[in-house]
Amino acid sequence: MARSFAEQEKERIRKNLLEACKRSWAQYGYKKTSVDELCREAGISKGAFYLF
Repeated sequence: MARSFAEQEKERIRKNLLEACKRSWAQYGYKKTSVDELCREAGISKGAFYLF
């Protein structure tokens, strides 16, 4: 069963995702950025990605 995230965890993950997006978009552009790469950098599953 999936676990929920604590508020502090949510904020940390959100911040990590935003930073990963900025780096990836700067290097590869919007179209070549992959969800898999962002998830790996943020340390979350693909399912959790869509929650954020």
